[in-house]
This record gives sequence, C-alpha cells and structure tokens, in this order.
Amino acid sequence: MKFQCPLCGAKIRIRSTSDGQATISCPGCQINEVLEFNPNPDEIFLEFLVRFDKKQEARCLPDAPGGMTTTTQSTNSQTGEVSRTPEAEKVPEISTTERKIGEAEIRTEGEIRKIIGGEKPDAITQEVLFSKECYLADYRVLRETGAEIGSSVRRIGLDARIVSELGKDGITNVYRFQHDAIKSILAGDDTVIEAPTASGKTEAFLIPIIQKIISDGCPSGIYAVLVYPTKALSRDQFPKIQKIARATGITAAVFDGDVEATERRNITDKPPQILVTNFDLLHYHMRYNTRLSWIFNTIKILVVDEAHTYSGIFGSNVHYIIKRLKRLVDASRMQIVAASATLDDPREFCTRLFDTDRIKTVRGTGREKQIEFGMLFPSKRRSRTIMVDLVDKFAGAGHQTLVFSNSHRNA
Repeated sequence: MKFQCPLCGAKIRIRSTSDGQATISCPGCQINEVLEFNPNPDEIFLEFLVRFDKKQEARCLPDAPGGMTTTTQSTNSQTGEVSRTPEAEKVPEISTTERKIGEAEIRTEGEIRKIIGGEKPDAITQEVLFSKECYLADYRVLRETGAEIGSSVRRIGLDARIVSELGKDGITNVYRFQHDAIKSILAGDDTVIEAPTASGKTEAFLIPIIQKIISDGCPSGIYAVLVYPTKALSRDQFPKIQKIARATGITAAVFDGDVEATERRNITDKPPQILVTNFDLLHYHMRYNTRLSWIFNTIKILVVDEAHTYSGIFGSNVHYIIKRLKRLVDASRMQIVAASATLDDPREFCTRLFDTDRIKTVRGTGREKQIEFGMLFPSKRRSRTIMVDLVDKFAGAGHQTLVFSNSHRNA
C-alpha cells in the first residue's frame, strides 16, 4: 500500500472531485478530508499528514482543547515588561461526517433510506447507493408487466424446420404481438412493430420472412434486406438471423465496410437470400451503379430495424435512399417492415419515412421485469472514475452491463 492511514493503517483513497479539489478517505476509521487538488498524489498525502499532525498535537495541549496553543504578546507601558498569554488557535479538523463539496453534498444514510423507500435493492446496489462518494439524486424501481402470450408456434402454420429450431431454444409459444406481426407480414402488409427493447422484435419479423422465402420456393437472389443503423448492431444480430436461416436452408450474409474483398465477390456472384447491411452501403452502391446494385431488383422485403434512428436530416436522407431503392425494385411489390422501441406514433413516423399510407401498426409489451433506476452525481469523483467503478462492481457480480460513451476516446 502506497498510502496508509496514520490511525488504523488501512489503505488511504485519494480521488479528485468535479470542482477541482481532492478527497482523502479511509474506509477503516471513516476519516474524510477535502484538500486542494494537486496532480502529484504524494503532495496531497503530505498535506493531509501535516493537517493530521496538527490535529493530534492540538489534542495533547490542555489549554487548547479545540486546537493548537499560540501566544499573544503585550508590553506594559510603565514597566516595559513583556507578557505572553496562551490563546487557542483553531486548526483544520479531520471530518468524519458528510461534507459539502462545491454545489453538491453527500446525502446522509437517513436521506438515502428515505429515497429508497420500501424497495429492497440487492447487496451490490446498496453498496453503490450508500458509498457516500456520489450524490444520490434519485432512485426508483420501474416495473413492467409481462407480454401477453399468443398462440403455439405449431398453430401459426410455419414450416416444420422453423418450429423445430425455435423448440431447441425453448420457444413453444409466441407473444401476442409477435403472433400479430407474423400474420401481418405473411399477409403481405407493410408493418411497423413497436415493442420494448429485448422483447423479441427480431423474431417477430425474421420468422415470417423465412417462412415467405420457403413458401415462394426459395428463389435465388436477394429476397429480403435487413437494414441496421450501425455495423456493430447488425453483426450483433446476425448470429440470431443466421441460426434460423441455416436450419431451413436459407442463405444469409452481412455486407458492410468491414467485409473482405473476397467475400464481397462471393456475395455479388451468388447473392444471399437475406442480406444484412446499412443505408450508407445501399446509398453508395446505388449512386455508383456497382455490381451489387444490379442484383437489388430481386428484393421483395425491406426491413428497417431501430427505425426511430432515422429522424431529422439523417431521416430525410434515408427517405430518398428508400425512394431510389423502390425505383430499382418496383415499389408495388416491395414490402416494408419496420421495428422500434421508442416511437410515440409509429404509424405517422413510418408513413413519412417510407412514403406509404398502407402501414399497419403492431404494438407489444416486454417481458415481465423490473429495472432499478439510480441517478448519481459525481461529487467526490470524476464521472469517468464513477463509471469505471460501477462497471467493475456490476460486471464483477455477474450483472449484464452496458455502458454508453459520447466518444471513442472516452470509451
């Protein structure tokens, strides 16, 4: 241990605050001191020791129980004698209670318990909430009711291979919104699926697409294009897509900027029946009339996941990319399918984005679950330090952890 507590010998923690100060704390004896920030932690610790020694010395002087003893000098005008009178001099105290830091303060345990109310967070969450290193702005538990169960997959009229593959994952029934989406897509309707994240939207549009390919005799060429807003998301979803596709003999491939030249040639020479890509790539190949754009004319279904992403100027650009694709494909026979978790009015949004008034809305709810929501303000530590500490705690405890960063550099 580089820095040890002079009282109990425990490891001293030195952290910078959001307002240009530094805190020194000991988890053993609850010492908590605020000092001016210095980029050299050794100097911060030395300053802490100086204050600590002064406090200890002050406690040893009986005439000055509250601090060190100093003297006041006075001179008698008649005799010329000099007298010195002891005087208590206050010295900075080591605080063991909550201290105000800048504009924020650390809540007391009573205040934190009042915010938590009757909820019962688990041990790791309690450790975070009661750490006294952040200002707890809010805490609440968000509860969601479970989605309504629909029919058995065997009663939807799906190919036996699809039913068998779903059964391997323990899926014997679909949710009501998945059932409605499957029926709508199989009927050829333009459909927008609005349901919470991780509720099963991918299965809701993937199952009927594969069923349609099978029902149409598994024609060669690109049958469906699945568009995602980022390469990372498309590659995250692709294993799920490929798993069901392979089980039924359907070909699927990802085509984005990271695909090697050899694989690109394979895709253009022998197009997959399901192509996973993004709008940037579609725009590039249609604009420059590449070999890939020549095989777009077989597309029968366009799927746009995370449709809410395409708003504002970006949405306007995507709107015209879709129009150009419709001209290549023959808009009268290209079915539109969209999915999103955060659209207030899915039908209105998709009507404008896809330039169609035939869109049908399917709404769903998520799985039964509860979400613990906590908002922490970085009072004694920088936000990045808090983030790293929280990830370490929750990931180390086996919790699924997702971190959002505003830049690659910070990530």
